[in-house]
Amino acid sequence: MRQFRCQIWDTALLERVNRNPEALAAELKSRISPQDRAEWVQGSFENWVMEGHRLAQTVAYAALTDENPAQITPACERQQTP
Repeated sequence: MRQFRCQIWDTALLERVNRNPEALAAELKSRISPQDRAEWVQGSFENWVMEGHRLAQTVAYAALTDENPAQITPACERQQTP
């Protein structure tokens, strides 16, 4: 199962958006504003980890079922696409 998860995060999502990884990284980096940078340096490592955890619960994995392993449904994919 672990290999499948890595495949989704490391490969499948990039293939889904049909983007070159370097080009996508450059685009995302260009979206970071000076205000973003200023806010990010104010927080601690713990703040960053907890924010990521909260977003994982409320955004990234919110639509997953309670099944083990959770099923990635078409509805879940649609919610996550943006």
